[in-house]
Amino acid sequence: MDIESRLRNAFDLHQKGDLVGAAAAYQAILKETPDQPDALHLLGVILKDSGQAETAVSLITRAVELGSRSFATLNNLALARLAAGDGTGAADLLRALAAEPGLQAGERLGAELNLALARIKSGDGLAAMAGLADFLTSTDQLGGDVLLAAANLCQQADLDGARPAVTRLACALSPGEPTALFEHANALLDLGDLVRAERGLARLTERFPGDHDQTQKAWANRLFLMNFLPETTDGGVYETARAWAATLPEQRPDGTRLAAPAPLSRRGLSKLRIGYLSTDFRTHHFLMEALPVFEAHNRTAVEVVALGDVARPDAGTARVEAAVDRYVPLAGLSHGEKIAVLRAESLDVLVGLTGYRADQRRLLAERTASYQVIAINNIATTGLDTVDGHLTDAWIDPPDADPPRPATETLHRMPTGYSCFAGIPDAPPVERRHAGPVTFGSFNNLTKLTDPTLRLWARLLDRVPDSRLLVKAMALSRPGIRRAYENRMAACGLPMDRVDFAGAETDSSAHLRAMARADIALDPIPFPGGGSSREVLWMGVPVVTLTGATWMSRVGASILGRVGLDDLVTTTEATYLDAAAGLAADSDRLADLRHGLRARMGSGPLMDCEGYTRDLETLLTGLS
Repeated sequence: MDIESRLRNAFDLHQKGDLVGAAAAYQAILKETPDQPDALHLLGVILKDSGQAETAVSLITRAVELGSRSFATLNNLALARLAAGDGTGAADLLRALAAEPGLQAGERLGAELNLALARIKSGDGLAAMAGLADFLTSTDQLGGDVLLAAANLCQQADLDGARPAVTRLACALSPGEPTALFEHANALLDLGDLVRAERGLARLTERFPGDHDQTQKAWANRLFLMNFLPETTDGGVYETARAWAATLPEQRPDGTRLAAPAPLSRRGLSKLRIGYLSTDFRTHHFLMEALPVFEAHNRTAVEVVALGDVARPDAGTARVEAAVDRYVPLAGLSHGEKIAVLRAESLDVLVGLTGYRADQRRLLAERTASYQVIAINNIATTGLDTVDGHLTDAWIDPPDADPPRPATETLHRMPTGYSCFAGIPDAPPVERRHAGPVTFGSFNNLTKLTDPTLRLWARLLDRVPDSRLLVKAMALSRPGIRRAYENRMAACGLPMDRVDFAGAETDSSAHLRAMARADIALDPIPFPGGGSSREVLWMGVPVVTLTGATWMSRVGASILGRVGLDDLVTTTEATYLDAAAGLAADSDRLADLRHGLRARMGSGPLMDCEGYTRDLETLLTGLS
């Protein structure tokens, strides 16, 4: 076969996503013809995308030296330089490339967008966006898709405040495209404008009611976002979940449904085959709840299958693979292919662990197991007729609640709680509480810091003289986001000279030590902490929570109730302030909690993962 034919075959593999096969084919060509410019260029592209940027620069530079000076080659050389850390070199090349006569309009636009990115990476974000704005105002290429690319660059340039305006213009230029509406809502959400973000998502689902990918993501984000709004109730979550379910073809009466597996009572298998489905089988605090259950299952009675829809597997994924009997990767498959895999596993029980996500909910919308249940990382009801149960508890769903929480699933109240916690074996030791004024702390996703939360915390700092507030979140590493939240906090009455910020840490130990700087952690309202609350308790820091009108708002009560801190579970803003201020005044109790919380957690139901797993097996076996 001649070189041209072999190049076409290699490029075909490249386009199909078989990067390993394509790289091997390019390398085989270069072994025989070391100066083949196309093979040098395209192998360089693969290496650039796989983290070998310096080698990629060498290969593509050689291709250019050999006469390959197409737009694609020069543009990829610039991107390889950028990936290798040479932002200045990349910008110089792109600036010259953008000025080349004879470029196609799309090529010039691509060069300008990449030039802006290179200047951002070089630390010149404002100039980058100013230059891009000059170009966009002088071109007839200004469409919604171009503006969405510019909005993404705004975020990378730490100009988050400009994103809503850019995405709003994209919506105006692309009224028939849901992606612009979706990105506009996300831009508002990043800045903490929850009300307008929710309205935008609601508009999207109303204007594009079909099975469009962005519409399904909008439904998922809308349902999730509702839990951040103080006026939301369990009833409102249920109605929205049912409205979303009605848009899914698998849930409609006229939808095509394959025959469901036989009920558990007719399976006749010696072992119960349980499949756990999640996108979070990776390094994530969620694993502190899931892994101990996988490990505690009685293997004489249960076979454990993990179905991992994980785009970027890591060390956490390897831990899951080691803890189960069978690991089935789903990432990269189409929806139909994933359904086929689930059916082929012949599961007795499918447990959806991240059922709030659009793609995961679509999988649960079809019956691929005899019994389907949601657990751990979910937000109340799915609204799906195909999900049979929800693992919850009596703290979140009191048996005597009147009226009971509306749900399409049967509520299975687990005796030891809706989930368990394995502790953090490699956590740093608990240190003595520092002397001086009390420090309150928040370690939650910034989206949870609603205006009612910030106003409540302002009242608390006013009530406890000299106290401070530490707010730690990964997003605060971005100066633009930090500025936006500083402005919001000041507008809500917080004394900013008593507020400290902390962003991302280099490792988990540093993160946990930063948490221990606080004396008392404050749950936001109405969406409390989950994983972050367990982490901060593990570091000896008590949490004050306020229950509300949604399933999610009562998660903090479940966590605290299982470590004997019921007096820190409050039901009104007044009692929340009383509990936090009272604890701040009790230095002896704070010292006792600092040194005794780990032992208390370890001896209580929160960390009884063996008991949780036995209860789960008893529940599922009892269904047969």
